[in-house]
Amino acid sequence: MNFYKSVIEFKGKLLIRGIHEGKDYKEKIDFGPILYSLTQQQTEFKNLQGQFLKPITFKNIDDARRFRRDVATENSPIYGLERFHYQYINKQYPENIQWDKKFIKIFTLDIETD
Repeated sequence: MNFYKSVIEFKGKLLIRGIHEGKDYKEKIDFGPILYSLTQQQTEFKNLQGQFLKPITFKNIDDARRFRRDVATENSPIYGLERFHYQYINKQYPENIQWDKKFIKIFTLDIETD
């Protein structure tokens, strides 16, 4: 049984906690996200207005953020989800995730204050 428990972005890397073959694991990875730009070529990707988009794959999160900051303008918009941890989850777990509650630590902290 393999599933993730937490994926967060921190300083341009993804910090992942999960279960792999019944054991807890933690890892810090570089992730190459994908953003999209307008193109005249017909592709499988379109924006909400029906214009074609071409994917641009980056080596890491910092490159993608820098590209979006430097290149995106009103005349040259860049499309794609900026929460890159969601891209990772979708890429790694495209199907329904089979998870087991016994591997997840749950706690409640109730503080009564004036």
